[in-house]
Order: sequence, then C-alpha cells, then structure tokens
Amino acid sequence: QRFLPPTVTATSNKRHHDLGAAYGTAKAGVGIASMGVMRPDLAMRN
Repeated sequence: QRFLPPTVTATSNKRHHDLGAAYGTAKAGVGIASMGVMRPDLAMRN
C-alpha cells in the first residue's frame, strides 16, 4: 500500500463530501419541482 500525505486524503474526502451535498441538493430540487407540478396547492404551503 502506498503512503499518501494527509493533505491528499483530506482533499479527496472533501471532494466526496462536496459531491454528496450536490447530489442531495439536486434530489431535493427535483422533489420540490415534481411536487409543484403534481400538487401545486402544497408547493407554497410554508
């Protein structure tokens, strides 16, 4: 196994967190958009 400096692994982990956050935000946006189409009465409830 090859040794990687801590900065490389920290950067790699941060990239995975960023991708996960972007994926979650996109899924939430799709859900809200589809809810607005299917149930417009609930779209502006809050």
